[in-house]
Amino acid sequence: MGKLTAAQVRNLGPGMHGDGEGLWLHVVTKERRSWAFRYQRHGNARQMGLGGFSAVSLADARAKAQAARQQPANDIDPIDQRAAERQAQAAGQAHATTFSEAAKAYIEANESGWRSDKSATQWRNSLAAYAEPVLGKMACSVIETDDVLKLLKPIWAEKPETATRVRRRIEAVLSYAKTRGWRSGENPAA
Repeated sequence: MGKLTAAQVRNLGPGMHGDGEGLWLHVVTKERRSWAFRYQRHGNARQMGLGGFSAVSLADARAKAQAARQQPANDIDPIDQRAAERQAQAAGQAHATTFSEAAKAYIEANESGWRSDKSATQWRNSLAAYAEPVLGKMACSVIETDDVLKLLKPIWAEKPETATRVRRRIEAVLSYAKTRGWRSGENPAA
């Protein structure tokens, strides 16, 4: 391990340059360089990117390669492991998507198909006035029927048409959130 030096790495020409034990530097041009870890898994050659040269130093690339080298020995594919970690991280972030963020995303995704700009304004205003105070900062994944009822009950008696529209809009936003993976289960506004 450690055939390359930091000075060599900065000055290498185009091609694949091995550092040893599966660590390679792929040089396309002086500006475009990246680290890769090559290994065998069940007889198949695999290559996992470790990052660009500007973001990952030689020492960091060696450390990443060393960590990745341990995984096949434990019958773990480093590429599959990294994908699973990224998916878990994305799922964690998805569950944190608030109703306000989902509503904004829904309106932006659908307003081009609405008849006029007035529709988008009505959606934004009604959700801001009635849904935001109760649901705005809540994660879409934790909103329940009681939360929706809590905001609708005061509106039903005075403005039943507005309450109906707000309920439909909340339902649409939460359905959108479900399709995006930001929540699961039944829609509490249905």
